[in-house]
Amino acid sequence: MNKILNYTLIMGAMLMSAACAPTKALLSDTEVSTWQLKTMPGMETPVFDIPDSYTVRFSPKDSLVSGAASCNRFFGRYEAKDNGGIRINIGGSTMMACPGMENEHSYILMLNEANKYKIEDGQLIFYTDDKQTGVFVSYEVKE
Repeated sequence: MNKILNYTLIMGAMLMSAACAPTKALLSDTEVSTWQLKTMPGMETPVFDIPDSYTVRFSPKDSLVSGAASCNRFFGRYEAKDNGGIRINIGGSTMMACPGMENEHSYILMLNEANKYKIEDGQLIFYTDDKQTGVFVSYEVKE
């Protein structure tokens, strides 16, 4: 009886520790992933009729981040931690003028200031401290 009880307690502890483990750090995984902005505080619905707008792409092999706002592309580096911490440094971007670019600065700033992230219900969510700053959905880049 004691062996069964011990086994049950050990299995229960293992299941609970697995359930409480942090979400796998998608951004430090081996797969390249691309996301498109769904919502950001203070921003009206992003301009999705411009192909590849408001996207961010993570390349874990070399810790590179790239993407697009309305019509400008950006690039930089990032560091993601298994505990959900993240640091993004957008190093440069193109500087074209185009319609719908009033949100570009806020978008880049949101990425640079994010210090936490999580994946929940298929969405990538960025936070600055404990304030949610951006929600992204998985996105397939059109070639």
